[in-house]
Amino acid sequence: MRDDMDYVAMTGATGSQGPFGPQGPAGDDATLTVEEEEGTPVTGGPHSIQDFVGSTVTVTNAGAGRATVTISSGSVFGTEQSYAEDVTDTLTQSTSYVDKVALTTGSLVGGDYDITWSTDWRHSGDTGSFGDMRVILDGTTTLAEVHYKPKDGLIWITFAGNKVRTLSAGVHTVDMQYSSTSSNKKTYSRNASVKLFRLS
Repeated sequence: MRDDMDYVAMTGATGSQGPFGPQGPAGDDATLTVEEEEGTPVTGGPHSIQDFVGSTVTVTNAGAGRATVTISSGSVFGTEQSYAEDVTDTLTQSTSYVDKVALTTGSLVGGDYDITWSTDWRHSGDTGSFGDMRVILDGTTTLAEVHYKPKDGLIWITFAGNKVRTLSAGVHTVDMQYSSTSSNKKTYSRNASVKLFRLS
């Protein structure tokens, strides 16, 4: 080696980083080993494609390269429910129907619904007057109605039942109402409730 070699020193600041280049092609033969719930690998693997099949399966883009797979129960029974009650002892002398319990649902999914109701009630009038109870759907459809002429105005009786109705998607109302045929007689109600839940 020559002992008379000249050396050159270079000084200066490092420049800023340049832009990134375009993304390269996807790798070949990307695979995924799929296991059943018990941990047993599915035969024929590893697999490069997964298919989720079924009417209750939904897949959404969660962003950041992630997909969310939602698998819901196959049954819709009871998935929509609404309930209202008034357990207090109240009365009316109105000759027009007034609300005892007013149920307004949230926005429902269309389908078949069971609507149930129950109350204890009595009418203080004599044999010349009646007490009235009814349940009405969406302000127009009467589900049940009863007119009661008491022999003893102190005796409580039960007004209860259920009806299955097909409801469209959206908000619905179910009202239990009572009245008296005479404005100087009283119709009472207590332990009143209305419930609606989805069947299918």
